[in-house]
Amino acid sequence: MYEIQHVPSAQLPLEISLQITSFFRIVWGSDEKGEDRFWQMTDPEGVVEHFYIAERGVLISHGLVQRLTITHMGQWYDVRGVGGVITYPAFRNEGHAGRVVAALTDNIRASAADLSILFTGENLHPFYGRFGWIPLKREGVYYGDPQQPQLNDTHIMLLPLSEKVKAHLSDFERESMYVGPFTW
Repeated sequence: MYEIQHVPSAQLPLEISLQITSFFRIVWGSDEKGEDRFWQMTDPEGVVEHFYIAERGVLISHGLVQRLTITHMGQWYDVRGVGGVITYPAFRNEGHAGRVVAALTDNIRASAADLSILFTGENLHPFYGRFGWIPLKREGVYYGDPQQPQLNDTHIMLLPLSEKVKAHLSDFERESMYVGPFTW
């Protein structure tokens, strides 16, 4: 069985980083125009951790966790944003993504985070639900310029961790979140 690697961005091997970036460009960046087409995966603040499976230099599956803080309805939260969950097509249906998501979810549960958030398609709710993630009925989060934020209107799933989040869970259903200048 291939081992899961867990590293901060600064320790991510270049050949793995390039494979992750290439996958992102092909799958999620195909509509990019202009300079956005040259997007590179960077982490200048050192807030991203990668969980991945690779064998013989070939990326099999990946997920990332980004640390951030948000304020929502007057409450401050330590958040872990989950993203970049991929499995290359040749390795799908072998349980690799499940192993990656289990590992990063366990890591988040062991952290000081109040809450974790991920964006996904509705068809993947059962997959993430196996690991304790719950779908948010309200779709979308706002990001970008706080004065004129943009809406990312994908499905959201939450992993409520702290008692503070559990006490305020209905707030996340009532009002959209602003997550900062970027999503993950």
